[in-house]
Amino acid sequence: MINIGILGTGHMAQKMTHTMQVMRMGGYREFEVSAVASRNMEKAKEFGRRYGISGVYGSYEDMIGDPDIDLVYISTPQSCHYADSCACLRGGKSILCEKPMAVSLKQVMEIFELARKKDLFAAEAMWTRYMPIRQVISDTVWSGKIGMPRFLTASLCYSVAYKERLMDPKLAGGALLEVGVYPLNFSDMVFGGSDLVSAFGLKDHQGLDMQETFTLTHGNGGISVLSSGIISTSARYGSIGCEEGYIRVDNINNPSKVEVYNLNHQLKEIFYAPSQISGLEYEVREAVECIKSRKRETVSMPQEDTIRMMALLDKIRVQLNISYPCE
Repeated sequence: MINIGILGTGHMAQKMTHTMQVMRMGGYREFEVSAVASRNMEKAKEFGRRYGISGVYGSYEDMIGDPDIDLVYISTPQSCHYADSCACLRGGKSILCEKPMAVSLKQVMEIFELARKKDLFAAEAMWTRYMPIRQVISDTVWSGKIGMPRFLTASLCYSVAYKERLMDPKLAGGALLEVGVYPLNFSDMVFGGSDLVSAFGLKDHQGLDMQETFTLTHGNGGISVLSSGIISTSARYGSIGCEEGYIRVDNINNPSKVEVYNLNHQLKEIFYAPSQISGLEYEVREAVECIKSRKRETVSMPQEDTIRMMALLDKIRVQLNISYPCE
């Protein structure tokens, strides 16, 4: 039995905990959510009451010190991911950290180095990497049915600038780390490594990026044109142009449908994602199974992928002149 502790009590913590409850009710009982920690004891108690969690802590340090906790799911603000990840690892706890795992490549490298020294599991919870539809997309792209992939477009924009944490530089706000990571990861899952050609963005008066576009080239002959933002809403589609047709993904943030078209724009095939609880269950299951088998990273989001993506994010930030106080 893998005992899981929840660090933070916000939206993602609630969504993840509900998901894990349903997983257990559905018969997957290889883990138990046994603790929750908040900087505010009343919030921790309320969270514990709502989800039936017995271990309630009014400080992160106290939960990290609980000898019965095996894995900590980190859902604190992204500006805190580095410090919280390191604190958990130093305390002997494996970690599944919400995306982005940190705000810079340097921080990510230090997290993984600490995990290696402590011989602990550490993974980034980039949920789209763990979903089974990801393999369907990859198999379809590289099947050769409609030729080689050459051109990819993807956009993810939500009108969420009203959220305080996204408008606070101290919390590493802005569009890039909140939503930009999704089209970038979508492109990476199709083409693999990339070279950044250009990044353009629009900033607010604080220097936070509100929306941006990226153009990438790939060693296998592909080009990606991507966009993200927090002051408008986009259709969320991803399109992969191939030599003899194209593939359309309905939502790069949580794909449910993949359509294959020929040169005449005729729909030839359609694939649907399996029913899911929330889409978070796949990363939970893989993390639990890794820890049970003493693996230190996942297959779906290996540490080298997190490192590659954070290196790309660093290059984008240089072009857009974005900096975070928490670096």
